[in-house]
Amino acid sequence: MSISGEDRLEAFLRHQQEESVKQGGVPRSTQADFRGLYDQALKKGWRFYLPEELGKIFTGLEGADEPCGIWANGALDLAAWRQPVIAVVGARRAGPYGIAVAEQLSRDLVRLGVTVASGLAYGVDTASHSVALDSNGWTIAVLGTGLDVFYPPSNRRLQEELIPAQGAVISEFPLGAGPRAPNFPRRNRLIAALSLAVIVVEGDMDSGALITARWAAKIGKDVFAVPGSIFSKMSRGPNALIRQGAIALTSINDLIEELPDVAALSKPPVKKAAIKEPPGVPQASQTGEQILRHLSSEPRTLDAILETTGLDLELANKTLLELELSGRVRESANGYVLIREERR
Repeated sequence: MSISGEDRLEAFLRHQQEESVKQGGVPRSTQADFRGLYDQALKKGWRFYLPEELGKIFTGLEGADEPCGIWANGALDLAAWRQPVIAVVGARRAGPYGIAVAEQLSRDLVRLGVTVASGLAYGVDTASHSVALDSNGWTIAVLGTGLDVFYPPSNRRLQEELIPAQGAVISEFPLGAGPRAPNFPRRNRLIAALSLAVIVVEGDMDSGALITARWAAKIGKDVFAVPGSIFSKMSRGPNALIRQGAIALTSINDLIEELPDVAALSKPPVKKAAIKEPPGVPQASQTGEQILRHLSSEPRTLDAILETTGLDLELANKTLLELELSGRVRESANGYVLIREERR
């Protein structure tokens, strides 16, 4: 489909104006302001796609639910978006179990040649994107903000540099749109529509991941849920989905059994150059000792650990998992407990 540059610009101007009003807008902005934003975006290599170009990508959506335009930044073109995509979503404050499961599933999906989609939030989303990248696979991040807004700020490098190099960052929101609460349920419907299936790893009953699952079920996509401990509130969502008819996922083999054509339809990941981590990231062994100093026989919640140690969520989750696997910490219904030396 051939669309002239002028037609694309006119479509962008309409989209930017209409969507800005929905966002609480900037009525003083002029056409010239919007043209300036458009020119800056094109200089960065971003592309604005019109609805007529998005056929057979966001499948299952109809009428007002269809996106009226999509901004994209990344190496994946539209044709690649049509390859099998599976979403891995879950809680922002996922525990070590949820992070470990998300990482393993993303790794397995990449081996199948599947593109991993998620929402670039803390927790499960970040783990899913990061492991897909580390495994030299493709990943697509669907934002709840404008393409030029970095949220959460700690994921700026993922959004601006790493994911575009091995996938795509996409948004239906106007440039400049911030992280307003109503944006994220709208974002979640696009994750569901983009994907062949949705996997929910962890999340309480109010988790946005359940909104993604409901959208997936509504538009005829398969919903998988990872069962979890009855003592963990982060497992309430997936366990409830399973009771409601979602497919229990205990390994990648469960997905292959339900979707046998996935591997056949997928293309193997392209080998890419190794990505160097930024300097100054503390090692898990050092943070492990830091966490252990704040634990005792009394349960301590993840929030309390984050507050007292000052660690970021992703590193704390990774370290707690390592401590659990080494037998130095266990997770109880009320938090994390130190396992004394004499009891090991």
